[in-house]
Amino acid sequence: MDKGKTTCAIFLDLSKVLDTVDNKILLHKLMYYGIRGKQNSFFESYLTNRKQCTKVNNYSSSFQTIKCGVPQGSVMGPLLFLIYVNDLPCASSFQPKLFADDTSLHLSHKDIKMLQLNVQNELDKVDTWMRSNRLSINYNKTAYMILTSTRSQNCNFEISMNGVRIQQTDSIKNLGVIIDNKLS
Repeated sequence: MDKGKTTCAIFLDLSKVLDTVDNKILLHKLMYYGIRGKQNSFFESYLTNRKQCTKVNNYSSSFQTIKCGVPQGSVMGPLLFLIYVNDLPCASSFQPKLFADDTSLHLSHKDIKMLQLNVQNELDKVDTWMRSNRLSINYNKTAYMILTSTRSQNCNFEISMNGVRIQQTDSIKNLGVIIDNKLS
């Protein structure tokens, strides 16, 4: 804003991220980051052939094999998810901010029309990355905010993901903090 640029901040709403991590993709990423051999076999053992059941009062379901996801309530689950999404910044020109499953994307430009075009192009790349990594975005809860120091400039534009129009907002709660478009 100090440089006279307008910023578009997109706040992605990811659905059930710890449940949808593809274990084969995760193991491949661990290998890419240098976790090979016995260490990779340890994680493969940790992630595969896990079983769970549901208990309600005195009733229990039968045990079912878990085919994807990382264990919730564990120390490793969130860490493995962060490794899983670590390459998201390479997928586009956005400046992403990742904290657990809270993901925001930022892009700036001096010209609002170029910003809209760039945001849409980069958003398409992020959507492709998400699909390739089998993560689900709740498009209806995803929102964007325009941050600018120029009050007279018309900053309403349309962006979409997977054919769903992303809603603009003037404020959003992110990591327990309410952020508004005036940064007040």
